[in-house]
Amino acid sequence: MPLHFRRVVAVVVSVLLSATSTELASASSPASTAPATAAQVIAQVAASSKIKSLTPGMLSQLASIASSAADNYYKLPTGCLTPTACVFGVTTSKRTMVLVGDSHSRMWLPALVAMANDNGFRLVVIGHDSCPVVSVVIPGGAFNYCAADRATAVAVINAMKPQVVLMGNRTSYPSYKGTQAQWQAGVTATLAALAPSRATVGIIGDIQVFNLNVPSCVSLHPNGLALCGMKNPNTAIPGHEVGEAAAARAAKVIYVDPTPYLCTATSCSPVIGDYVVYVDSQHLAVPYVAYLTGVLTTALSPLLAHLQ
Repeated sequence: MPLHFRRVVAVVVSVLLSATSTELASASSPASTAPATAAQVIAQVAASSKIKSLTPGMLSQLASIASSAADNYYKLPTGCLTPTACVFGVTTSKRTMVLVGDSHSRMWLPALVAMANDNGFRLVVIGHDSCPVVSVVIPGGAFNYCAADRATAVAVINAMKPQVVLMGNRTSYPSYKGTQAQWQAGVTATLAALAPSRATVGIIGDIQVFNLNVPSCVSLHPNGLALCGMKNPNTAIPGHEVGEAAAARAAKVIYVDPTPYLCTATSCSPVIGDYVVYVDSQHLAVPYVAYLTGVLTTALSPLLAHLQ
């Protein structure tokens, strides 16, 4: 988050917190566990557009929003490219799940770490921020090293021989003009490259990207949250989820679409239940991902079966 945005958030949150101190003192913290079913989360998503103002729980999250990015929360380095650099869960377990991809895979860590601890497996993060593990070329000098990092990630995973590999990627890049079919081919190529690992593979699909910094917007419009929403899909920043899902179907690997837990069929709200959902414009905040632990555990249960 840019420095001037952080200052805006801090000032507005400070004012709002002081104005509602009595209410905050009596309010409960956001729920620490997810609803029992996906249907309950989807119902909260459907009702989210009716939330007009920040709640005390949302205010408390805004006060520490900078630490709600998974990279910051888990103190991850930019690159996790060895089997021992970024390890979570039961670190001594011989049962291993690898989470591979860029920051759009890492943002699911709050739920996945809880799953690893609850189910007794080791969770190893492999990959590099800003570098999708999909075999495509993203134009721009910032992405020049991605092909080499992807090759390293694949080689490390194949040597590890984990039981499960879970992949996630950002699929929306303004500089990438490829088609859904080309992205599908890139996913297919990466899945083929991972075949020597003999792991069971799953994919968590990408999320919609906002046109604005969500915490900054809701801080500036605490009683007008509708101003911070967006349409679904966001055609201004299109993703390649369709191609990714098609590749998963063709390869017969598990694909989890997170969209129903974030957006209705037509819109995405910046807040759901008592949560500010995004930490910026394109990454989910740690508290909300932790809130989805139960839902994701159910969705990923076929993968978890391979870790028993």
